[in-house]
Amino acid sequence: MKYLLVILLVTSSISYSQDVSEIYKTDTIYFYGYDFSHFTCAENNVAIEPGNFIFPWIGYISDYVSPKKFERHLSATVIHDFTCTNTINKKIVEDLNIMNNIPKTVESVEKKYLLLYDNPDATSSIINIQYKDQLTEDSIQKIVMNYNLEQKKGIGLVALMEYIDKQEESTLVKFVFFDIKTKIHIKTYAQLGSYGKGIGWTKHWGNSFTGNAIDFLESYSNDLYFNYRKESTRKYKRMRKLK
Repeated sequence: MKYLLVILLVTSSISYSQDVSEIYKTDTIYFYGYDFSHFTCAENNVAIEPGNFIFPWIGYISDYVSPKKFERHLSATVIHDFTCTNTINKKIVEDLNIMNNIPKTVESVEKKYLLLYDNPDATSSIINIQYKDQLTEDSIQKIVMNYNLEQKKGIGLVALMEYIDKQEESTLVKFVFFDIKTKIHIKTYAQLGSYGKGIGWTKHWGNSFTGNAIDFLESYSNDLYFNYRKESTRKYKRMRKLK
């Protein structure tokens, strides 16, 4: 059975004109967490509700891919603020429960799950849910434009959780850098992985998502060296020779 949820997108067309080197040069990156609002779960176990695993997966990934690991690989101060994605993901879980006629209990999503890195001073808009197929570059840009963030400038990063595919034993996560002030998308790292192992949905797919995150950090670290640091070192050496 396939569960597909996606964010309601604005219809304006956006051009991508940001300089990628901006993310390599920044001292601070704001990581906004894991957004499941356009997540597809292609699984053959129809008895399992994916909404029950969103926050456990986030907790699982965060246990193995800590803020310090982000900072080591991104070579910047990384501030975790999941307020916006926590709000979006809570809405998804609540809507899934309604859609699947799960009785509502006194216990709320917020009480049931640990909402990591939630900034109580930040505000987030509730975004409507619709069905859609896949995340193109245009749709990624429109998703980011809908974020209501506490920070007003700097470089933002969000993980768009795209799918689980049981047949292929794979997961796809897109890590998106963007300019917080303009909300313009800068660069996407699409990480496809097959790292699922262990018994139970939380552990099995949590391992795969963790592998996606580690692959992203290593890819970024390599790009930082080859695309920016190496070139900067060459320029520095040329300048010294000219003196």
